[in-house]
Amino acid sequence: SLPLSEKFETVRRSENDLAALLYTSGTTGKSKGAMLTQANLLSNGSTLMHEWQFTNKDVLLHALPLFHTHGLFVATNVMLSAGGSIIFLPKFDLDDIIEHLPNSTAIMGVPTFYTRLLSEVRGPNVFKGYWKMPEKTKAELRENGFFITGDLGKIDEDGYIHIVGRDKDLIISGGYNIYPKELEVFLDMQLGIEESAVVGVPHPDFGETPIAIIVPSREIEPDLSKIDIDLKKSIARYKHPKRIIAISELPRNTMGKVQKNILRNQFKSLFMKVN
Repeated sequence: SLPLSEKFETVRRSENDLAALLYTSGTTGKSKGAMLTQANLLSNGSTLMHEWQFTNKDVLLHALPLFHTHGLFVATNVMLSAGGSIIFLPKFDLDDIIEHLPNSTAIMGVPTFYTRLLSEVRGPNVFKGYWKMPEKTKAELRENGFFITGDLGKIDEDGYIHIVGRDKDLIISGGYNIYPKELEVFLDMQLGIEESAVVGVPHPDFGETPIAIIVPSREIEPDLSKIDIDLKKSIARYKHPKRIIAISELPRNTMGKVQKNILRNQFKSLFMKVN
């Protein structure tokens, strides 16, 4: 047998040398190999490092697969460019992630990561269960103590968390997420509107679409045409309610909470085509 060297001499490479072949998923035809050079990878890592303001003091919690470009060329190369540290996990495990979060300054993931992490609490303050409702308790209160709250939130540019609504109230119209709370806050501020509720109803083209149910003020009639103009100036077009409907009062339960399920059922046939 040939003697093997104990050393590996680094081969000099230039920026234009091929570093990797990334194959596309091939959803529209034969999978294609995208050629990435050393310069491509360096540019990506360096640019993201500066834009995301990573430094050598950062610690990245890394649970992404290394066979994917995000895990290998984004997460890893960004930290190598910054000279920071990486906590490598072999896979995404919720308990492992939570255990290592306090020792990390950043985590990179995919939407599934975050929905699992937010699936939003456990602690000595969480209730024991629902009285005489074992099935409901089992559905929302896990055996390991985690409670599925159903709250949806977002973090703004200053790091503050905003509760934007409940998952059952989320409207998905034409593939876009619409949070009713954003529209309700806007409508409630309009002259002539006492209060409002925005719900999603079935739509033949969009799957579902938002409609606004308003209670007019007793003192002044709302100017719906002006409200529509202001709506276009303030909120993205795809979020606009397809219809604004005025009723005398919103249905509420004994605690005063608006019963959106009643409104959804009441107006569910609003856009359905009649044969």
